[in-house]
Amino acid sequence: MIQALKKSFLFKDVAASKILDMLESISYDIVSYEKGDVAYSETFFKKKIAIILDGNAKVEKNHHLGQRVFLNDLHTGDVFGILAVFSNDELYPTRIIFNKASRVLFLNEDIFLFLLKKDDQLLKNYLYLVNHHVQFLLNKIELFTTESVEMKLLSFLKKESEAQKATSFMLKMSKTELADFLGISRSSLYRIMDQLRQKGLISYYGKKICLLKGDS
Repeated sequence: MIQALKKSFLFKDVAASKILDMLESISYDIVSYEKGDVAYSETFFKKKIAIILDGNAKVEKNHHLGQRVFLNDLHTGDVFGILAVFSNDELYPTRIIFNKASRVLFLNEDIFLFLLKKDDQLLKNYLYLVNHHVQFLLNKIELFTTESVEMKLLSFLKKESEAQKATSFMLKMSKTELADFLGISRSSLYRIMDQLRQKGLISYYGKKICLLKGDS
């Protein structure tokens, strides 16, 4: 479990021995999930911070037209529930659905606050995660308020390029997930990608994308 927690940004630069001391001083829950299980949904969630110990899950958002929009993948060490703690909201904005058998460590709000007060580095990491989460949501708002689907895709690819610090990079989601994310069909996605390639803005092969100088 310590190795899984060391992979989490929440415990970045926190020594393994200190993490062990923390765990020995608090109570926590470890919950197992099967493929297809929903941990958090709009109306069912816990006021707890969750850290994936093993396995993986996807984050989805219900679209107003009834479809689910893929937002992100979660893996070992990733955190969810940031918007569940220290909040009075009765609805959770997304759904956490497991792709395979997984285990998750849960810390309730009071316990988590106790740890934040006890360790400055943990507090700093948590504030960074909150900031990152806000930036992630702002980027999504910017993406979805762009009228042209072509511009939505290009904006998304530019953000991925910036995140991976390379003009040539691998998509972190499948083409089906990307199409769902943009709210279009897979065939429409390929058509738009071909249009961008014909304009000299991108090249691509499979999940590998290269942003070309023509986009400046």
